Order: sequence, then structure tokens, then C-alpha cells
Amino acid sequence: MKVRVSMPGAYTAMEFDENKGYEVFRKLNETLVRLGLGSAAKEEAAMKEPKLHIISHEFEKAPEAAKKEIQEAFENTIDDYLTAKGINGDADAWNAEECKTLPAKIKYRGFLYIKCAKCGVAKGFRMKKESDHYHCEICGARTEFDNSLVPLLVNCECGGVFRYQTNMTDPMFDINCLECGAPVAVQWNDHAGLYETIR
Repeated sequence: MKVRVSMPGAYTAMEFDENKGYEVFRKLNETLVRLGLGSAAKEEAAMKEPKLHIISHEFEKAPEAAKKEIQEAFENTIDDYLTAKGINGDADAWNAEECKTLPAKIKYRGFLYIKCAKCGVAKGFRMKKESDHYHCEICGARTEFDNSLVPLLVNCECGGVFRYQTNMTDPMFDINCLECGAPVAVQWNDHAGLYETIR
């Protein structure tokens, strides 16, 4: 016996032996009734919901008492499945559990020091509006902030102190001071989790 759930554009079907097929049908039917009934509006919406079909000539000819028994067995099968999944019969929780969402990208603003992913040119600038990417003025490439930016502290000998966020991964590099323009050497401090001026 084949049990099929279908809706416009999609369907699924599964083969069962006759007894198991009736049990599955009954449990699916109970779940659909529980989710779709309660008011005239819900009944109307239920008409647009996926329809369950059981492909069996014997079922169509079965007496009403047998159909009722099949429906009860079907409902128990669905409840057993949801309980096994740890959902306790709550179909909304089941849908939430089955759906996976991607985390949103972090957006940054303020002073950034970003290295272009394509041409490798690094640039310090102030981003006024939050963004999850950098558009390179040299090559036109877009550098996504897929990984979190890290702090970059610059202390120049002229007395200038600046704080950036950066996507740099080099162990050390030079960055020009905003006050005097002199290059300031910085290195990665693994213990602090940031770039800092080499003293």
C-alpha cells in the first residue's frame, strides 16, 4: 500500500504493508484535523493545505467503522514519531526544529582598516553607515565581512592614538599614523586577541 502526501508543486509517497499503511494514514489524518480545524476560516484555509491520499482500492470500499479504525491508527503513528523526535505532538515545534536559518552577517561602522580580498591593498577609513562588506576603490572588488573583525590599536611616537577594526591576518604589518603620516609597526597579540603597536 502506498501513502502519499501532496500539494501543488510537491508530493511525497511511501510504501507500507497494508496494516502499517492504515496506521500511518490514521495518524496523518489526525494531525491534519488537529492543525486545520476550529473555525470556518481555518476550514477554508485547510482546503488550500496539502491533501493526503491513500492509494488503495480496498480502503475506498471499506465500511465506515474500518475507516475510523484506520484514522485512529494513523494518528497514533504521527504522535509516536513526534514523541520520538522529542516534540510531544506539537507540530509547530516540529516545523521550527526542522528549519535551519543562517546567522545574519555582522555589520560594522567607525574606523576600519580593511585589506581587499582580491587585490590585497589595505586601506584605513571611517565608515559612517553600518555595512557587512567593503568595496575596494582600486579594483572594485567586494570584500565580505564573513569573519568577525578584530581590534587594531595604533600608538604613534607623535602621540597619536587610534583604534580600528580590521580583517588583517598577517602576524605584523605597518599602518600610517593619521596625525603625522609616519608608518607604525603593529603585531598580533594572541593573548589579548588584537593588533597592537610594537614597542
